[in-house]
Amino acid sequence: LPSPTVQKWFDTSQFTAPPAYTFGNAARTLSGLRGSPARQADLSAIKNTHLNEHLNLQFRAEFFNLTNTPRFSPPNTVQGNAVFGVVSTMENQPRIIQFALKLLF
Repeated sequence: LPSPTVQKWFDTSQFTAPPAYTFGNAARTLSGLRGSPARQADLSAIKNTHLNEHLNLQFRAEFFNLTNTPRFSPPNTVQGNAVFGVVSTMENQPRIIQFALKLLF
């Protein structure tokens, strides 16, 4: 499909079940069907502050999947299943932000 959605990742009307006791012409697994590409932007900002000769204070702000871009898993490829061609899970985590304050000596 030119613009797949999670409800219809590929054209399921192109697949039919072969007659009983015969082989079909599709592969057992459809390895050509892939999930969405891996695109993720992470960002870290670190500030070191020297308190005295032996003490340093470090502040960290870390952003994982900064743009909150979903990466979908490959679609269900079991022909005849109710969710055939549907993407039902994600492979990555949503945006995660964490802050840390560390005293180094």
